[in-house]
Amino acid sequence: MPKHDFIEKIDFDDVILSMEQEIKKLEERVEKLEIENKTLKHFGEEQVLLNSKQGGWLKSLRDENEKLNQYVKILSC
Repeated sequence: MPKHDFIEKIDFDDVILSMEQEIKKLEERVEKLEIENKTLKHFGEEQVLLNSKQGGWLKSLRDENEKLNQYVKILSC
């Protein structure tokens, strides 16, 4: 028997269609991941701003606490 009798005939149209479908699925997944990435980046930037504000508030509270401690020392003398 010749070798080619054992080789299955490949329908390249089906292969191409299947590959195109897989590419479309991957492109959709990439789009979803890009949206998710932008969303996470946005929330990350908001968190940095919030942390910065909280750091400022914390410093203000420490300064106020220090002033109050100085008043307590003066009044307790």
